Amino acid sequence: MERRQNERLLALARPMDLESRLSYYRMILPGAAAAVALPLGLDRIEPYLIAFDRTLLPLMVAIFLSLLLLTWTRLKVEWLEWLILGAMAGFVLGRLLYLLAAPGVASPAAALGATLPWVIITMLLNAGLLSPRRGVQANVALLGVLATGLTLWWPGDRPSPERQHLISALSQLLLAAGSVLMAQVVISQRSAAFSRRARRALREANLDALTGLPNRRALDGQLERLSREAGGLLAVALIDVDHFKAINDRYGHARGDEVLRAVGAGLRGCMAPGQILGRYGGEEFLCMSEVPDVEAARRWFELVRRRVPQITVDGLDGLKVTVSVGLVVSPLPRLPAEVLEAADAALYRAKAAGRDNVQLDLLGLDDTPPAAAPEWRLPTPVQS
Repeated sequence: MERRQNERLLALARPMDLESRLSYYRMILPGAAAAVALPLGLDRIEPYLIAFDRTLLPLMVAIFLSLLLLTWTRLKVEWLEWLILGAMAGFVLGRLLYLLAAPGVASPAAALGATLPWVIITMLLNAGLLSPRRGVQANVALLGVLATGLTLWWPGDRPSPERQHLISALSQLLLAAGSVLMAQVVISQRSAAFSRRARRALREANLDALTGLPNRRALDGQLERLSREAGGLLAVALIDVDHFKAINDRYGHARGDEVLRAVGAGLRGCMAPGQILGRYGGEEFLCMSEVPDVEAARRWFELVRRRVPQITVDGLDGLKVTVSVGLVVSPLPRLPAEVLEAADAALYRAKAAGRDNVQLDLLGLDDTPPAAAPEWRLPTPVQS
C-alpha cells in the first residue's frame, strides 16, 4: 500500500519534460486564440465591445498564433512562457488603464465586469507557469497595481445609481482577485508540503535501506545515462561478497546485514569523485565510472579488492571478508544490458578462479591496454 502511494507521489512530483510542455502549449494556444476571437465575431453581429477591445483583441489573436508558431522553433520554453504571461498582463493592465483614462466609455461598470475574467485568467497563468513563490509575488504585484489604480479612480463625483454600479464592479474585481491570491497562497503551502513528501519518497525509492547506498533502480538509471555518453571509456564492476551465504548460515542474518553495511561503507570510502557505487542486490555491489584507460581501471579495482579484507566486523571471530570483482571496460556509447552481461560473466570467472580476485573483460576493445594517462591519479581509499 505504502509502496503504491510512493509511486503515485513520484509520478505526480515528476515535472513535465520539454516536449510535454511544448505539446501542452500547442494544445492551449489555438484554444486561447479561438476564445479571444469569439467576442470579435459576436461584435460583428451586434456591436457591444469597447474601442479598446476592438483594437487589441485582434492583436491578441495574432500574438497567440505567433506564440503557437514559436513552439516549433528553438526558442526556449521558459521564454515562451514569459511571452504568454507578458501578453496577458499587458492586455489586462492596458484595458484597465484605458477604462481609467478614456472619458467616453458608455458603461464603465459593465466594462469593468468584462475585465474580471481576464484578471482571473492572468492570475491563474501566473500561478501555473511560474514557480509557487514567483507566482505569488507576481499576483501580489498585479493585485497591488489593480488596487492602486482603482483607488485613484474611485467614483466620487458621478450620479448616484452609476456610482453604486461602479463601486459594486470595482469591489467585485478586487475581491475576486484577492480570493484567487488567497487560494494560490493556500495551494502553494500545501504544494510545498507535498513536494517535501515527494522528495522524501524519491529519496527512499532510490536508496537501499540497509546500506544507505543507491539501490538497483538508481544504479540502472545512472548506467543508462553514462552509457549514452559519446566517446571515452566506461568501467563497470560487479563486486560480490565471497561466501556470504556461509556467513549468514554460521553467524546469522543480522550479522550478515552488518557485513553488508560494513562492506558498503568501506567501498564508499574507496570511491573517487565521479565514481558511482550502489548495492545492486543481495551481496552484490555495482560501481561505474568513466576512466582514462583500461590499466587505470584494473589497478583501481585491484586496490579496492585488497582494501576490503581490512574491514572489521564484530562477531565474526576474526574472519576476513573478501570480494570477487567482475570488471568490464567498454568504449562509449554502449548498451547497458551488454555491459552488465559482460560484468556478470567476468564475476563468474572470478568466482571460478577461487574468489578474492579481479577478472577483466574488454568489451569492444582489443586485448592490448592503452598506455596509462599520467594526469589521472587514484585517490587513497579510506578505511571504513
